[in-house]
Order: sequence, then structure tokens, then C-alpha cells
Amino acid sequence: MAEIEKERNGEMIERIYLQKVIEMLIEVGMQSKRIYEQEFESLLIQQTRDYYRNESNHYITQNSCNDYLAKANTRLNEEQDRVNSYLHPSSYDKVINEFLKEYIENHATTLLRMENSGLIRMLRDDKFHQIKLMYSLFKRCPAALDALKLELKQYIISQGQKLVRNENV
Repeated sequence: MAEIEKERNGEMIERIYLQKVIEMLIEVGMQSKRIYEQEFESLLIQQTRDYYRNESNHYITQNSCNDYLAKANTRLNEEQDRVNSYLHPSSYDKVINEFLKEYIENHATTLLRMENSGLIRMLRDDKFHQIKLMYSLFKRCPAALDALKLELKQYIISQGQKLVRNENV
């Protein structure tokens, strides 16, 4: 676990050693993943949850929506690479979903409503690349996608009402 945290913190590690240890856990279980799941994977999921909860809670208070989404996208790619490089394939969805829950789902409303950089600001400033990034991350979390749709719907209704009342949009 310490090696994975080192890698998450940007340090270089010997991935081949981790891969071999994981293979040994599965072999010790006599081709069953029970030992791997109980002794390693459950701890990995908890560590992933804690690590990204702490990081995302700190990062969201210090950065714009766009910077946060860029960081989330980078972290998602790193986790995908990590899982594909040395973890058992059965861990993929569990690790990625835990990351997405902590980094995207738990902060979706805050991200959408950031006053100077959230969805409405992106729409007003024609930041289509940023909107695309937001959508690509949010679509992986049903609750976040629902929040995005609701925020967009409310914005469209609001703008439509202004047009009907002949107000300045």
C-alpha cells in the first residue's frame, strides 16, 4: 500500500514488483482471488477512498472548476494506468468508481455552481472545451450527470424566460 501511495504522490516505484506480489497473492489463494480481495483489494479501495477524499477536498478549495477538472482527468488517467499495469483486472471498476465518487460525484454540485468558473460561467464564456471535459467526467457518475442536466435545464429555462420578457440576456 505504501508503494501505491508513493506513486500517487508522484514518486517512481518498481511496478513489476507490485505486479509480482499481486500475482503471488492470487497463486497462494490457489487460483482464487479470495486472499487478494480480502487482504489487499479491500485495503486498496479504502486507501483510494481516503487518499482522493483528502486530496479532492483540499484541491477544490484552492482551484477553479477548470483546474479541478483538469486535475481530476489527470488523476483518472493515472489510476487507469495503475490498475492496468499491476493490479488484477477485477479491481479496475472498484478502484475507478471509488476515485470517481470521491473526486467527481461528491463535488459535482460545487463544481457546477462555482461562481467564476462553474458551468454557467463556461456557457457564458463559450468554454466548450471545458464543458466537454466536465461532461466526459460527469457522465461516468450517474448522480453527477443528473446534477449537470438539472443545472443546464435551469439555465436554459432562465435564459428563455429572460428572452420572453425581453430582458438583456
